Amino acid sequence: MARFYLTANKHRQDKLNWFGKQEGTFKVAIGGDGAPFGKDDQVLAWLVSFLNCEKRVCRSEENFLQIGANCSEDCEPVRRYVTMLKEQMSEIEGKTYNVEGKEITLSLKFELLPNDMKYLAFLGGELSISASYFSPFADVKKADIDNPQGTFGLEHQHKWHPWKYCERIKVAAAVEKKKAELSKTTLKLATKRESHFFHFTAKIQAGVPSTCCCFGKYYHTIKFIVKATRLAKKVRKWFTDGISKSLLFCHNFMTIFLSLKTDEDRQYHTFQLHVFAYTGINLRDSVSLFSRVTISGEQVQNLQQVCSNFFRATALFLSSTPTSWTIGHVVPFHAKQLFNSLGMGLGINTMEGREAKHIALAQFTRNTQFSNRWAQVFRHEYVSLIWLRENGCDEIVNKNTSGVYIPKRCYTPQFCHCGQPKNGDDGKCSFCLEQSRVILLDCVARGKITNEAKALIQ
Repeated sequence: MARFYLTANKHRQDKLNWFGKQEGTFKVAIGGDGAPFGKDDQVLAWLVSFLNCEKRVCRSEENFLQIGANCSEDCEPVRRYVTMLKEQMSEIEGKTYNVEGKEITLSLKFELLPNDMKYLAFLGGELSISASYFSPFADVKKADIDNPQGTFGLEHQHKWHPWKYCERIKVAAAVEKKKAELSKTTLKLATKRESHFFHFTAKIQAGVPSTCCCFGKYYHTIKFIVKATRLAKKVRKWFTDGISKSLLFCHNFMTIFLSLKTDEDRQYHTFQLHVFAYTGINLRDSVSLFSRVTISGEQVQNLQQVCSNFFRATALFLSSTPTSWTIGHVVPFHAKQLFNSLGMGLGINTMEGREAKHIALAQFTRNTQFSNRWAQVFRHEYVSLIWLRENGCDEIVNKNTSGVYIPKRCYTPQFCHCGQPKNGDDGKCSFCLEQSRVILLDCVARGKITNEAKALIQ
């Protein structure tokens, strides 16, 4: 693969980035996940990519299939494969290689493991992310995530710190000990799991609305009380289909909030609208920054601020979730780490190209036999992604996407940063200049609900 990239690099305008090292120093990302091959078809695919490609790593064509198997992503054969892979990665990193016909010494270093949080916990031999300590990145409990003044970092003054792996192993060992004790009892398996491990496994269903909101209560009633499971599936599908319109929503969400505002609104309702608008603006800005492959030091500092604003407003006036806590603390921390080590943004560790690759693999297998489909998939991979590109059928420059999270009008003098038009020479739109927004900003800056805010929300 390294030899292929050296050959293809000669004909491209967007050259490989050697990250300040000598030519031939490759930074590698490797990871696996279940692929969506069908309702009853369990498939595992491990992919490898080279970070030297920079933005191209977000494309399906730059993620190469390493192993494909007809099994679940966390079965016993996969555990054995991961153990073997760890040894092979250590051996590869400890060697240098000479390319035939080239005066270049190759070296490879495995920098990133782009996986979802659940699979990271599996690879580390840790508890699932649905446990009380939900994050594989920090020693934070669900009971503590509403603390708006807590911080995350390596130093002792921070409330939360990155996990020490030895501590995670101790917790996992305690769970295994408890399981061994329960195995000697006569209780049913479901009773053992629910009665003794409920505090570890508060189940989280991705894509299902929270029961804290009215819509979530409606969905929960349909599925679990009325038992109308087919209707519940349709409701859930309708709810999750809106996620694909995220860019359009980011551009115009303020219009939706303002359409809910009336002259008869009480102070509490107006203040809640400002909370939703403020969290939406900071979430939009944070997504725009942490999804970038190339980023500046100033933007990294800005990411820290908008993520903190988003989390504090959520913790003070809404309800914190593991996702909002991770965005508020872990995302800017990891973005800074990656910028200091590689000079790149957190977007280079994206799962976007890998998810697109999984969809492409599913298309490859449509006309294959189950017994030998992976042999045909690997053949298709080699021909389309390596052989054709080595023989001149390759692009010379990457095509950048035109989609942006922050609309261009937000950077013009006529519009406020929220996306709404300004009034004359005002620095912001009329909605952002309201007294409720001033009070909200003061609460976020202090990390607590002020007396003025309490008067509004009572």
